[in-house]
Amino acid sequence: MAIQIFFCYLLEDSGEIAGQIYHFLVTAFGESSILTDAKIANQPNSRELVKKMVTDCEAMLVLIGPKWFLCQDPQGKKRIQNPNELVCLEITTALGKEIFILPILVGDMRMPLDIELPEHLKPLALRSGLHIKTGASFPKDAQKLVHTLYQFFEIPDLAKKIEEDLVPSIPAEPLSPWQSDISPSPMLSKVPIPAPSQLVTPRAQSISDYVQVMNIRFFEDGEQARPVQVRQYQNQFIQNATRYVYCEITVTNLLYHKKAHTHSLVWKYVHSDGRQIGEISAEFNISPEWLTAWYQHGLGWKQPGNWALGNYLVHVFCDQECIGNEKFSIVSDQLTHVNYRNLYFELISIQFFEAGETIPAATERKYQTYFSQQEARYIYCEVKVINLLYGQAPHSHKLVWKYHRPDGTFWDQVVADFNILPEWYTAWHQRGWGWTTPGNWAKGTYSVKIYSDLECIGEEKFTIC
Repeated sequence: MAIQIFFCYLLEDSGEIAGQIYHFLVTAFGESSILTDAKIANQPNSRELVKKMVTDCEAMLVLIGPKWFLCQDPQGKKRIQNPNELVCLEITTALGKEIFILPILVGDMRMPLDIELPEHLKPLALRSGLHIKTGASFPKDAQKLVHTLYQFFEIPDLAKKIEEDLVPSIPAEPLSPWQSDISPSPMLSKVPIPAPSQLVTPRAQSISDYVQVMNIRFFEDGEQARPVQVRQYQNQFIQNATRYVYCEITVTNLLYHKKAHTHSLVWKYVHSDGRQIGEISAEFNISPEWLTAWYQHGLGWKQPGNWALGNYLVHVFCDQECIGNEKFSIVSDQLTHVNYRNLYFELISIQFFEAGETIPAATERKYQTYFSQQEARYIYCEVKVINLLYGQAPHSHKLVWKYHRPDGTFWDQVVADFNILPEWYTAWHQRGWGWTTPGNWAKGTYSVKIYSDLECIGEEKFTIC
C-alpha cells in the first residue's frame, strides 16, 4: 500500500517542532510517504503542484501552533485570512476531497472555533485535534500520533516495531582511554598495555560536536520570562517601556536520540562604548529527546525607563567558547503614553453585526458591513484579539468605541472593561450603538475607532443603505 501523508504547517508558527514531528513520521512511514510544500513553495506552478500533491494523499496533518493566527505575509496580512495563501490552499483542497484531516495542536493550543476561522477554513473547526507537547512528553505524544495514523491506514501489525524504533535508547557509559569493551584474542594479549601517560590523548570535543546554533533573539519581559509561545522577538526596544531584555539562544541538538549533555552558558552584555554592563551564566541541560532546544536569560530592571539609550551587543559563550553575538537597541519614545499593548494582546479583527438590546451568542452573529436602514437597530462592533499572556496571567484594559458620522464628525462613544483570562488564547468584546427599533439610522458610511488604554488600535467602517 502506497501511503501518502501531507504535512501542512507554517514555518513561522511551529517550524522547530515541525522538524521533530517530521523525523518521527519519516521513521514510521519512510521519506517518500511524507509530503510537504518545502521544495515547491517558490516554484512558478506551486499552486498546481500542491493541489495535485494534496489530492493524491489519503491523510493530511495540519500543525496549529501558538502563532498560527498571527503569521503574516510580506504585505503584513494574516496568512490564514488569505484563501490564496499556499497553506490555506492546501487545507481547502483537502477539505474539498475525501481526505482524512487531523489537526495537531502544539502545547496547550485548543481547536479553533468556527467564529475564529475565516470563511474558507471554517469546516476545519469540525475536526478533532491531537495534542503534542515539546520537552519530555514529546516522544510519547509523537508515538500516539503515529499509532493514530497506523489505525487509520489499518496497519496495526507495525505498531510494536515503530515503538521500538522511536523510543530513544539509553547510551552506554563512555569508556576511559585504557579500557576496552572487546576481549583480547591470544595474539592481542601479547601486546604490552601502555601506561596511561603513553596513550594518545583523544581530541578535545568542541561545542560544535554537540549543538549547532540556529538563532539568537531578544524579547522584553519582567522578572519571569513568558512562555516561548507568546514571546515577541525584536531588536529595538522603547526606553520608557523596557524592563528586562532577554537574550534567547536556540540550537539544534546534534546528539538527538543519542545522549543527554549539559553546557555552561554565559551572556555578556556590552554597550556600544565598549563598557560591559552585565554578565549572566546558567546551565544548559539538553535532553536526547529534543531535536531543538533553547535557553534564555535577561538583564535589566523591574521597572521600565532605566536603560540608557544606545546600541548593545550580547556575546554568547558555551563552555567558554563564543558561539555567537547579536545586537539590540534602546530608543527614545516621544509619546507620553507608554505602549504596553503589544505586551498583552494583538488585534485579529474588527467586525460588525446587527442586533437588538440583547446581544446574540458569538455563534449566532451575522457579520457584515452593509446594513438595511429599514432593519438596522443596534450596530455592534466586535474586537477580537490574540492573548499574548496566554497561560501566564490575567490582564484588563479599558476599551473605547468612538462612532463617527458619515461626514466625519464625532457622534458618541461607548466604554467597557476588557478582562482577559490566562486560559483564553483568543478573546473578544463588543459594544453597540443605535436604537431599540429599526428605521432611525441615516444612510451613509460610518466609521468606528477603537481605543485600548488611550491608544488607537484600529478603525473599521460600515454602511447604512
